[in-house]
Amino acid sequence: MKDAYQGLKALVKRRCAGRRDGELVLARYEEAPNAWEGPLAAELTAADAGADADLVAAAQALMRLADAAGSNAGKYNVQVHGGQGVQVGDQNIQHNTRSAPRQVAEAGVR
Repeated sequence: MKDAYQGLKALVKRRCAGRRDGELVLARYEEAPNAWEGPLAAELTAADAGADADLVAAAQALMRLADAAGSNAGKYNVQVHGGQGVQVGDQNIQHNTRSAPRQVAEAGVR
């Protein structure tokens, strides 16, 4: 599992190379994963990591090692298109604040 993680980490580092905060966010994530999970996810999204077939395959291989039962059940096979406020995982808590679009609010329509 350690080798699989190191391989994935190398691919993520390569994907983030040259991005202003990419390597910094990855380093900070390793120090405090809970605090830096969101920024790392945003950085990987901005770097279009989901389009990197090698990176995705390495992540899937690591998940198969970390949770074979969940992987076999399709737990980590998640596809989201055009989502907003999406969370994936167990025991998440999400608080949403919704407001009217600016044009509607200015027109006094509620």
